[in-house]
Amino acid sequence: MLVLTMKDPFAFIEDCAVKGCSDAVLRFVDRVCMERVKGLINSIPENIGVLGVMTMIQKAFYVRLLQIRLEKLQKSVPASNI
Repeated sequence: MLVLTMKDPFAFIEDCAVKGCSDAVLRFVDRVCMERVKGLINSIPENIGVLGVMTMIQKAFYVRLLQIRLEKLQKSVPASNI
């Protein structure tokens, strides 16, 4: 019987204990186009009128954060584990 406890999501994925989860992660990773994600983030305006929205530094941070997370997901579920 599988007992789920609260733990780091990456540790859960790396365990490969739930085949459906591993399959879903691989489908997700295969469909992500980082160039489109970068384009979406970079299309957010820095300002709308006098209201600050997202600085270039924030945009670079979010793009890099998502790149790192995607790379970690790619490494966490090797195709041989499904």
